[in-house]
Amino acid sequence: MTNFSIRRPVFTIVGIIFFIIMGIVSVTRLPLQLLPEINPPVAAIATSYPNVNPQEVQDRVTIPIENRMASISGLENMTSNTSEGSSIIVLEFDWSSSIEDVELDIINALRQIDLPDDAGEPSFLKFDPSMFPMMQLAVTSNGEISDFQDDVLELEQEIIQVPGVASVNESGSLTEIISIQLDQDSLVDETFRKKQLLMLCERIIFQCLVALWNKMI
Repeated sequence: MTNFSIRRPVFTIVGIIFFIIMGIVSVTRLPLQLLPEINPPVAAIATSYPNVNPQEVQDRVTIPIENRMASISGLENMTSNTSEGSSIIVLEFDWSSSIEDVELDIINALRQIDLPDDAGEPSFLKFDPSMFPMMQLAVTSNGEISDFQDDVLELEQEIIQVPGVASVNESGSLTEIISIQLDQDSLVDETFRKKQLLMLCERIIFQCLVALWNKMI
């Protein structure tokens, strides 16, 4: 190869120039994506079981579904997350499999599971990378969360108005709850009825909500 390059320098130079041009053209026309277009063989099964504690959900919903899904061909790993009123099972298949190929088997297997009457019908969900957030922001402060969470809500409203933003989800804020304990003896002495107090609280809450809405817009 070296002797050929020395004997034919013109051909060698032309070849080098050709490959350089091809490289430049390939780089300039190479599409750029934040996330590559991949179809990972991952799926999830979500089931609701309202007003039921996690242990019962696991025993009557999660475990029966796991036992049935274990027989699906190509399954490599299975993880579950059980909480109060809900069950989520993630199925991971080998890369030689396609979710479209096993989707019908999974749906047929779900139909054969005997779940409690109050449980919802299991939902089959395909994994989609586009469902993940494109950007995550964290807001910190040396003070209490309640001192700056109103500023975070204002920031959320500003971000959602940026062109191209589909949705913005916020988490970590605190919800203040006011507990009112009634002194029955004092209510009787003052001839103040509980219904009147509830109406007063509702009016105050409504005024607070209106004020918060006006602040956000």
